[in-house]
Amino acid sequence: EVFSRVDPRVGGAFAEYAAVDESLVAAKPSGLTFEEAASLPLVALTALQALTEQADVRAGTRLLVHGAAGGVGSAAVQIAKQLGAEVVATASAGSVELVRELGADRVIDYRAEKFDEVVSDVDVVLDTIGGETQERSFGVLKTGGTLVSIVPIADAEAKKARWNVEARSFFMRPHGEQLAHLAGLVESGRLRPIVETVFPLDEASEALQKVERGGARGKTVIAVSA
Repeated sequence: EVFSRVDPRVGGAFAEYAAVDESLVAAKPSGLTFEEAASLPLVALTALQALTEQADVRAGTRLLVHGAAGGVGSAAVQIAKQLGAEVVATASAGSVELVRELGADRVIDYRAEKFDEVVSDVDVVLDTIGGETQERSFGVLKTGGTLVSIVPIADAEAKKARWNVEARSFFMRPHGEQLAHLAGLVESGRLRPIVETVFPLDEASEALQKVERGGARGKTVIAVSA
């Protein structure tokens, strides 16, 4: 039993069978269902690579995670705590308690408070939202801090110069060894998948429409039977 992030250049994960290079595969955590395991590779690898490769999150780092109840955000909160970071997170009111349970030190209901009015001197921002949220995030970074985004950053060089910070957008890459490390976190109870809804394969279009509407807590999964 294995799990993997299919190479995005190839695709084909909405299928009963998929050929995947062995370097991209890891043993599935034994305590997870296949649906739970399938929810992890994209978001957990994104979070891990954002925090450890695009930034240098470690003990003592002050981190702000936007969209902390979403797929990437919920994984990032948990992984950051394992790295020893202080985690401030934004989420909707209905998800505040969930994000606290995942380990965030402070959770901001973004509809009730403007995060840039109550947070400052942040070492790293992980932006999963983009737009106005991304724009306002530059102002909460300390000098020399880093904004990492999974959506494009407009005029990145100008913003880096204006705020004297680093700004990077990226897309994760599949990585079997990192996936095995994440599986170890799952096995030890330090990382848990958040699955909101599971759709059967013949309702894949409905699943995609749900994702497009946004606002999900954790991941939406398509169950495929071989």
